[in-house]
Amino acid sequence: MEIIDSHLHIGNISDTGIVTANEVRSHLTAMGVANGLVMPIAMRGGNDDWETHKALYKEALALDFDVALYVNTNMLESSKDLSHYLTFPFKALKTHPDAVDFSDEQIERVCSVAETNGLPLMIHTGADDCCHCERFRPFIKNHPYLVFVLCHARPSNEAFPMMREFHNIWIDTAFLPFRELAANISEDIENRILFGTDFPANRWFPHLGKENEWYQRQIDGIQDKFPEKTAEKILSRNFKKLYKTTAI
Repeated sequence: MEIIDSHLHIGNISDTGIVTANEVRSHLTAMGVANGLVMPIAMRGGNDDWETHKALYKEALALDFDVALYVNTNMLESSKDLSHYLTFPFKALKTHPDAVDFSDEQIERVCSVAETNGLPLMIHTGADDCCHCERFRPFIKNHPYLVFVLCHARPSNEAFPMMREFHNIWIDTAFLPFRELAANISEDIENRILFGTDFPANRWFPHLGKENEWYQRQIDGIQDKFPEKTAEKILSRNFKKLYKTTAI
């Protein structure tokens, strides 16, 4: 069964280490994963360097990855429509309101840029007030033709009811407990779920164990626990439908 990872990172994993696109490609090859969508790791406080990101995007594209433009508030201030940064064939925009404090006005601007450019908007979600799913309800309601990918689907008791209410909401499975996915999945939403892992963010959590074994568990959690048709949608078909791409 073909597998595509919709949530991968490149860049600074720590103060001393950088994860290259080549390293991610080698990891995917070892795991039998065909391709993926990569983006730079979000820096706390928005201390990201665009020149570094440009080099990361170039390397990723040369290795046939799909890429998402990671957007922070500094980028919005320097280029309100992000035209200065939309210089690569990006498949999506990505924001991380837990790493960088986004005002509602700034989120609205990112939504408008994504919609204008026909790009899905990936948003990190979590339990905190700055990034729980319900925080984004007004934007999702006001932009019915914009696809919102609520990464991590946190908290799930907000994410899944919202998916049923708004058909422009998608989620990914990155760090989403399989029991929560299994308890909430249904025919009306299985077409909007993407396989994602957040690799190599697992390296921040040593309790997850050996990297390849952890990653294989992410695949097995979909492949072994859901009917084949459903698993195929989550592992690759939904990705290709949303991003209009074909894995290499």
